[in-house]
Amino acid sequence: MEEMYPGENSEGDLATIPARTIRTESRKIQVLRQEVVGSGSAESVHDLRVSIRRVRTVLHLFGPILTEDIRKLEDPLRTLFRELGEIRTLDIAVRACDELEPAVRQEVIDRLLSLRNANLKTVVSDISAHCVLDDLASLSISLPTAGSVTGLVQPIRVAHRGVVRSFHRIAKSREIADVHRLRRRVKRLRYAVEFFEPEYGPPAKAYAKGIVEMQDQLGKTMDMVSLRSLFQHLGKISQQAAKACKQTARHLDLQVRHQKRCASEWQKGLSGKAWKDLKSAIG
Repeated sequence: MEEMYPGENSEGDLATIPARTIRTESRKIQVLRQEVVGSGSAESVHDLRVSIRRVRTVLHLFGPILTEDIRKLEDPLRTLFRELGEIRTLDIAVRACDELEPAVRQEVIDRLLSLRNANLKTVVSDISAHCVLDDLASLSISLPTAGSVTGLVQPIRVAHRGVVRSFHRIAKSREIADVHRLRRRVKRLRYAVEFFEPEYGPPAKAYAKGIVEMQDQLGKTMDMVSLRSLFQHLGKISQQAAKACKQTARHLDLQVRHQKRCASEWQKGLSGKAWKDLKSAIG
């Protein structure tokens, strides 16, 4: 007999997912918040962004069955997420400086670190005081009743359709905005599947694992886009350093173009056997 997992195909259990996920991520966020304040390390900044994005994914996919006090956290969470994103871009840029000629490398690194320190100081000030992270932690998340999920389409299916639509659009345009949208939707799909792993077991775990490479390739592309803009417009450096940065930006532009041409290859794991197995588990 096929092994069954708790809550499989149960409408009532569908309502437990957002509360369970938000509680889990909120606990992580409070720990990571202190790490960012204490050390400001690249790892803590990145991990805090991931947890915030997971909460925002819950708000997006389960919005209709969440209370207003939870949904209204989306805007301030988005703002903090973007501020942390600026720090992460600078962290990636510092690592990318290995490609610069030695004569200007340290100058550029020093300028990037100066920008990072300024941005981190702002974020630390914001999250050291009362902020949206406190609101998230203090919310008493009451579980919606089973009846409240009536009409809510299974979030994994919703997320999957969004990715399919984005790939169709990419095939026609390959605009950076469309690649960025695809990346967001792939992350949303992965997180949605992970949210349901306790319910759907191995099929969910296998499918989530299979789309990691797709997410990684999209992430690599958008990191290049961010770095291209940063190096192209980096100010308060010498003329020699600025010239080297613009050369790096041009090289990144070529890499971005190559990545966009490969976009159609990234969807191989989207709707294969792993997806069929997961659909069967969902019912």
